[in-house]
Amino acid sequence: MKFETVESMIAHLKDLEERQYVSNAYLLGGVPPGYQNICIDLVVKQFPQDCQDVHVASADPGKSIPVDEVRRIIDRVSRKPVGRTHWVLLPSADLMSSSAANALLKTLEEPPGQAVFIAFSSNVKQVLQTIRSRCQVLELKLNTALNTCSPDEQRFYQICSTELLYHKDQRYIVKLHQAVLEKNKLEFVQCFKDADIVQLLQALLQLIVVYVFENKAGKKQYVMIYDEVLSLLKMQTKYSILNSSLVLDRVALWLSNLDQLASE
Repeated sequence: MKFETVESMIAHLKDLEERQYVSNAYLLGGVPPGYQNICIDLVVKQFPQDCQDVHVASADPGKSIPVDEVRRIIDRVSRKPVGRTHWVLLPSADLMSSSAANALLKTLEEPPGQAVFIAFSSNVKQVLQTIRSRCQVLELKLNTALNTCSPDEQRFYQICSTELLYHKDQRYIVKLHQAVLEKNKLEFVQCFKDADIVQLLQALLQLIVVYVFENKAGKKQYVMIYDEVLSLLKMQTKYSILNSSLVLDRVALWLSNLDQLASE
């Protein structure tokens, strides 16, 4: 089963849970490792902030969930939940070691009646067969969204597809890149006048990262611009005092600097 967003997937599972049709284990495939934490954050946000029934397995980026962490989660879900159901989120299921998988396997074979496991994977086929066979496979349409982009858009979203999760219709990164190519940048950036300032600055940071990957020269200058944008982003995130006009003036200046670096 495929879903457009994480929110719609969780809404579907919660609906099944309320009607007592929910399965005990799901495998969410097609989510690159760099975006699994984003998906997990979005899942957690679908539950009350004080919900004690959502359990996220801890694992270092690019590494398997430690077997001790699996045992900790199993111990927790063996107890009665505060609400109706325990929700367990397992990142990087395709990297799970055999010892961690074996520790989880018995719980999946004899599941507690009040627990739902959601495992995340970039490639379902790389998940151990013993785990995969006990899960219903779900899919986010990240790749579908990526395929609707132009080749130039794909150039950015293969690195920065976070936007496809959060605000895929706005696609700030591509518009900012277009603004770099425009002669009158201050006029062009007015298309962002109603944009969320934090999201706009986050997109600009991602665009700079792409430029650094693509251009070997001038990295020091790129980093200086990055640091300036990051400083403004932190100020806005903490105090929310910046008005749109001021931010757009600064963005236009940074885009001009990026244009100059690209032409050198």
